[in-house]
Amino acid sequence: MKVSRASIRMFTVRIKVERTPPISTATGIKGSPEVAYEQLMATPIDPVSKETVERLLTESPIGLFETFVLNDDNRITIMKGDEITNLDDQKVYKVREPMAWTNAQIQLVLEQQRSS
Repeated sequence: MKVSRASIRMFTVRIKVERTPPISTATGIKGSPEVAYEQLMATPIDPVSKETVERLLTESPIGLFETFVLNDDNRITIMKGDEITNLDDQKVYKVREPMAWTNAQIQLVLEQQRSS
């Protein structure tokens, strides 16, 4: 499913996705995050809606954010725990909940430690 030209204009933020490999069976050590995807286009990363917060039932020092990632060729897989870096401001978020929104977009709920 292709995304309309009007929708594509909403994807203005460049992100990269890093994934931490599983713990090595040989050493018992978890490796450093590796880049899974570079230069993906996403919508601006904004605080989640009240409805999403209520659905996730969270009251914590973690701030929740959401974005939509352009996936018009349906080749991107983003998993819970992946790290998302906004390449424009270098802020890093952790994927809390990847949700399929349409075949052409992936909705992500992200978390980030709130500043004190």
